[in-house]
This record gives sequence, structure tokens and C-alpha cells, in this order.
Amino acid sequence: MALRVELKPHEKIIIGSCVITNFDKRTKLLIEGDHVPVLREKDILTPTTAVVASPPIASLKPGGENLVRIVRVARTPVTARESYRVLVDQLPNPKGYKPGVVGILVRHAIPLYFEP
Repeated sequence: MALRVELKPHEKIIIGSCVITNFDKRTKLLIEGDHVPVLREKDILTPTTAVVASPPIASLKPGGENLVRIVRVARTPVTARESYRVLVDQLPNPKGYKPGVVGILVRHAIPLYFEP
């Protein structure tokens, strides 16, 4: 099945293991192939210092709750919608490791938006 993609000027896209960078005009692409991984530049998660969690690390007992504040600490005002993802990792209990048993890490990617 084909995928139509329109790139903005200077936008990047990753197709398979190739990075494609657009020039100074909008470009339309038709990507054909089975199971070809496509990742747009806007969908790539990059670390930021503009937003912090307080407290940054917490331990919870089974069934427990904890309040975490998410704060935008960037000194510049919000002029357009800003999108972030807060990553929360749920680690397996190391005391529960047993031979032949698989421990699973669960990662939650919670969307976060700031509006002007």
C-alpha cells in the first residue's frame, strides 16, 4: 500500500534507514513498499530541559498513588502550541526475578501540551 507524504520546506523524514531532507519548497512523495518504516521529524522524541517533573523519581507500592507536578521552566513565553511527551517507566521488581521468567518494563508516553 502506498503512503502519500507532503514535506514542508527543510523538513526531514526517515524512510527505512535513510534520512531525507527537503529543500526550500513543499514536496510531495509517494512511498511504496511493504513494511517500510517511516518517521517524520516532528514525531521524533528529543530530550528537553524546558519541562521538568517534580519529583523526578518516585517509588510506588502496589495500589499506591503519587502526585507529580509537571512544570514548564523555559524562560521564553509560549507563543504557539508546544507538544511534549512525559515518559513514565514502570520497572519490574528486581526481587521478583526468577530463572526462566521474563521481567517486563512498561513505558507510558503521556501527551502534554502548553497553549499561549
